[in-house]
Amino acid sequence: MADADVKERPAKTRRKKPDDVGAVKESLAPSTEAAQVRRPLRVVMSSPKGGSGKTGTCRNLAVAAALDGFKVATVDFDPQTGLTNWWQKRPDEAANIDHYAADIANVDDILVDILDYDIVFFDTATSVEEHLVEMKKLLEPADLVLVPTQETDDDLDSVVPWMGVLRKFQPRSYFVFNRVQPRTKIFLDGRNRVLGTGHPLIPLEIPDYIDFKEAGRMGIGVLELHKAKGREQVSGLWQFVRTNLGLGAA
Repeated sequence: MADADVKERPAKTRRKKPDDVGAVKESLAPSTEAAQVRRPLRVVMSSPKGGSGKTGTCRNLAVAAALDGFKVATVDFDPQTGLTNWWQKRPDEAANIDHYAADIANVDDILVDILDYDIVFFDTATSVEEHLVEMKKLLEPADLVLVPTQETDDDLDSVVPWMGVLRKFQPRSYFVFNRVQPRTKIFLDGRNRVLGTGHPLIPLEIPDYIDFKEAGRMGIGVLELHKAKGREQVSGLWQFVRTNLGLGAA
């Protein structure tokens, strides 16, 4: 699998580290016993706007799924490697999540090779226009695409046109308000603007609580942070995702 790495934290993962890239591909290749290999459900975070909270949404959903007992992996296609940096800080006692970092140019290999999971969550770069062909290969077969956004005009001027493009080939795409101040006029105006587009909006929002930053600093999800503010909202978002993936309610 060209230019793709399986990152390992010493003594912090149950996965053995392959000796080289060739071994990575061999270890992930479909088994001769078809029953042991399955095509995972794929959830992609996509936004052309920086600061929308793609990485935070990705890691918190991955943690929620892992805590629910699913076999979970994350893939970091963002050159800024925020998701990878977070994963490398995860403590031993954290919910088990396997992680892969790769270049979006190698999306074909990633989709073929990373199979033996229940759910794979993908974080992507904001430069969607520069890699539209590769992004379409990732987005079109996805089971769910989330487009995080804040409530400001700067954010919506970027994400609303992208959603218009995205839904032409991926109807399972949803806006999710993230890092917002829910009880403000600017949020209400932003929500009304999104509703006016006719594109689907997840019916809850993720507030801009400091506990999200604290959990990220520690390499954990907000659901792993005791008494953290934001737990209810992340749980609600995960229930929406879980239901829309056909997994039913917890």
